[in-house]
Amino acid sequence: MKAEKAENVQLYDMGSHKHCLDNAVKQFMVDKKQLSEDTRASNYKLIMGFVGTVIALMSQFYPMPFPECRPILAVGVVVYFILHSAISYIMYKEGNTVFQSVPKHEIPGLNISTHMFCFEVGYYVTISKVVNGELIDKEEKELKINNFFDTEGDFLKEPFFLQLDGILTEYLKTTKKEK
Repeated sequence: MKAEKAENVQLYDMGSHKHCLDNAVKQFMVDKKQLSEDTRASNYKLIMGFVGTVIALMSQFYPMPFPECRPILAVGVVVYFILHSAISYIMYKEGNTVFQSVPKHEIPGLNISTHMFCFEVGYYVTISKVVNGELIDKEEKELKINNFFDTEGDFLKEPFFLQLDGILTEYLKTTKKEK
């Protein structure tokens, strides 16, 4: 069996660091913690985008000469604007979420969001429970990215997974105590 090749990032590109770490968070939650991702919001956005595109195409190519088809074009533009606004609202509500899980046994639905400031080594992970669509019991931890990348820019996955596991275990213990 081949050894897994380490992901490499450009050393001074904070966007690629964050992208690599966000993907590792998703991989950790799915592969190591065996949690399923809640994809409802993504599915809603895809459906609304598809419907908006179909409506825009129908209003554009409706078989009627231009002056008479103005009402159809107007309806198409209005519906497209409404759907795009709904998609934007969903994206606003998601914020910096990189993973939202479906509840499983003793583990509630979890929302994990991350942020990282430009030119800083802090990678902030925020974990919260999802109860009836609302985020409760938020807890934020800072991780130093220089602990997870070597001098060549190779991502060190195991130390990152160990830190994530510690953060998640501590979060679940403290939120159980508060009940």
